[in-house]
Amino acid sequence: SAIRTQKSRAREEKQDGYYQVSEIDLIVSTTQIPSNFKKEFYVCDNGTNTNDGIATFNFSSATADIKNIFPVNQQLKISYYISISEALSETNPITNISNYQNTDSPNQQIIYTRVDSTIDNECLGLGPHIVLNVDTIPTANPVIIAPQCDDDRDGFYHFDTSTIQNTLIGNQNNVAVTYLDKNGNILPSPLPNPFITSSQKITARVTNSLSQDPLGKCYDETTIDFVVNKTPSANLVSPQICLLYTSDAADE
Repeated sequence: SAIRTQKSRAREEKQDGYYQVSEIDLIVSTTQIPSNFKKEFYVCDNGTNTNDGIATFNFSSATADIKNIFPVNQQLKISYYISISEALSETNPITNISNYQNTDSPNQQIIYTRVDSTIDNECLGLGPHIVLNVDTIPTANPVIIAPQCDDDRDGFYHFDTSTIQNTLIGNQNNVAVTYLDKNGNILPSPLPNPFITSSQKITARVTNSLSQDPLGKCYDETTIDFVVNKTPSANLVSPQICLLYTSDAADE
């Protein structure tokens, strides 16, 4: 439906035969947002603590989406609240929807939307139409590889990588592991076993497979040092014969 404005006239007749005509504007506007309308936003856990379920959201794009539900040029006031009671009483509206933190509801928060007509102050819609979701950042657990000696002096070593993947992930679920060599090239995942390499530092990235942040899936990184030490050479030393002279022998 659309806003409709209609002019009506009312005639009031008086006892002396005179009458008065008044003009009345009748305004009919749309009545509500569809109950199934929902706008979801996803952001990786950010800030100083990236494991507290709190992130900074910009859900300002929801305003245009809500306006599109209503007829063009309808004069609307759209406001957002953290609770249904505040939306009903129109108290404590969220003032900065482009830089909002979900401090009152970690991990997920429902935002209540209220739409009012600026013409007749009628409430045209009110409900939990926005959902803020904080995507979890996984943890890339540290991996320590013991330095090895290059016994055959070819500059390479066959490293045992059988425990690296499990060490990185630990007990986390719905994660994927990516390895990058020192030049940024993608390595197989899991790493080959044995992993034949010279000394190099590779990057291991653990990614949340369920992340829906439009800027990219949430991840954490760590580095793994593969160190191949040169084996020292043992140089042969020519034997030397030392003659020991005693004082008695010198006197003879």
